[in-house]
Amino acid sequence: MLTKNDLQQIRGVVKEEIQKETQPIKSTVTGLQGAVVGLQKDVIILQKDMKYMKKKTNSMNKTLDVAIRMFNREDVRLQKRVTRIEKDVAIRMFNREDVRLQKRVTRIENHLQLSRID
Repeated sequence: MLTKNDLQQIRGVVKEEIQKETQPIKSTVTGLQGAVVGLQKDVIILQKDMKYMKKKTNSMNKTLDVAIRMFNREDVRLQKRVTRIEKDVAIRMFNREDVRLQKRVTRIENHLQLSRID
């Protein structure tokens, strides 16, 4: 039968062997824990960057919306001006044509009156 001392020696040898065999695993786990901590820091930085980018994107969208609305208003104003100018030009063209017709009619009337007198 094994004595208490023998059992302690066996325990010591088994413990040493287990430590020897598990040392590479412990080193790997420690390294992985360090990598995970580094990744967590990177994720936090990326989250902050994403929050900043989202804020900037929203700001740019608002600016673009204002610019688009301004250009739309200006476009409507220009369309109204063009319509008024087109109407004005058409009226002038009509008036010029009307004046030309009036002159022709006057000439014809004068010619007819001269013809009647003769």
